Amino acid sequence: MKSLLFPAVAGMLTVMSGAALADTAVSAVTDLNVRAGPGPQYPVIGVLTAGQSATLNGCIENSKWCTIAEA
Repeated sequence: MKSLLFPAVAGMLTVMSGAALADTAVSAVTDLNVRAGPGPQYPVIGVLTAGQSATLNGCIENSKWCTIAEA
């Protein structure tokens, strides 16, 4: 499975409430750019389209950036 990074912007993901973020199934509610690294300076390497699912592997502390695995 390929790991990817994307910004976890509030309200843009549907996450199981009360669950730990690690290895949590998520679903995009709007199209999200998937980047090669944790910042807008990294190239877009894909798109998580609205309704598409992925596995959230973890987030960088005090950041909006998370690592996902393709579902």
